[in-house]
Amino acid sequence: MLLGMDDHDVDYIKRLVDFLCQIHLDIAEFTIVTPFPHTPIREQLEQEGRILSNNWADYTAGKVVYQPKKMSVDKLQAMYEYAWDTFYADSGYQLRMGQLFQRVIEREMEDGTYRRYNPRMKRRFQNKES
Repeated sequence: MLLGMDDHDVDYIKRLVDFLCQIHLDIAEFTIVTPFPHTPIREQLEQEGRILSNNWADYTAGKVVYQPKKMSVDKLQAMYEYAWDTFYADSGYQLRMGQLFQRVIEREMEDGTYRRYNPRMKRRFQNKES
């Protein structure tokens, strides 16, 4: 989920996270708008004088490097952390990913589509034309 678009404010991000929790989404990835070089968003933010850092080490998609329109830099950073902390309050990202993988395997076993991976066996792919 991309956070920090020009129409996002604190209330919008809180409502987004609440909605994702209410629908019991398995996993979510939160990132902050990051104006990477040679992108339209970079060009726009440069023209508006909103770029705050040109230190490429800060361009992690988890750190605010521009001035958001509807909140402070610190508030957007806090809302990014709020999104992660709130969505994964009951279990961590890795645990949820493992649980999702386990459910997929169980469903494949139930419907007969599960095939255990064997690295010693040559992989065969069906030709679409056959």
